[in-house]
Amino acid sequence: MPLLKLDLHNHSRASRDSKVSVDELIAAAKRTGLDGFALTDHDAITANAEAVEKGIEAGLVVVPGCEVSTREGHVLALFLDRPVHPGPLGQALREIHDAGALAVISHPLRKGGGVPRDVVEEHLDLIDGLEVYNPDNTPFGNRVAWQVASGHGKMQTAGSDTHAVPNMGHAVTLLQAEGRSPAAVRQALKSGRARASGKHAPPCSCVRCLAYCLLEPIARSRRFQSLPAHDRMMRQANHVLRRLFFSSGREMRW
Repeated sequence: MPLLKLDLHNHSRASRDSKVSVDELIAAAKRTGLDGFALTDHDAITANAEAVEKGIEAGLVVVPGCEVSTREGHVLALFLDRPVHPGPLGQALREIHDAGALAVISHPLRKGGGVPRDVVEEHLDLIDGLEVYNPDNTPFGNRVAWQVASGHGKMQTAGSDTHAVPNMGHAVTLLQAEGRSPAAVRQALKSGRARASGKHAPPCSCVRCLAYCLLEPIARSRRFQSLPAHDRMMRQANHVLRRLFFSSGREMRW
């Protein structure tokens, strides 16, 4: 059974915050040794057909998907073939399943687009998996995602959240699949034959991530956020901690 390496969270020009073309994603995937990737544009599937077709030509497995914006945070819809309307999380999860797709919570707990832990746990019956490693998430958020996924037997994925070409391949999902096809990838995910990998894949116990896991709850506390100079302090702390703790050189977001 071949081991496939896929990056399951990437954005093209169809997303409002990315300027990466499908051709650039294909080239980056080949260059970084990926077997494939998922295209998960923000609330859009317009580039999926092009990506799947060009992926086949390049010998890559391309999973059509979407990152759906809900009121509570973002969720990845993998193997999606029709649009899902943004709205309440529960409604979006049901739409994703009605479309025959898999629902994976992306970058849980992250400030800006991350679904809180209590909300995740309220919707566990509708959630297929969690993104347990995302380089743009904090170690705390990644660790909690891993704990929830492991504790409740949910699938575990990793994705680079690519918005620029150099970011692709920083986080990958390793799958024991029966073949090199979207159907085989889907079956491997649903069967639990997948694990997250990356620079600091969870559960990471290195000194840098442990220190960050201790600091982040303080930064997220209401008492700290109520301080007059909170925003300025957060920007300065992010600048320092990005250099000290983030191995891939990309900014951690609180």
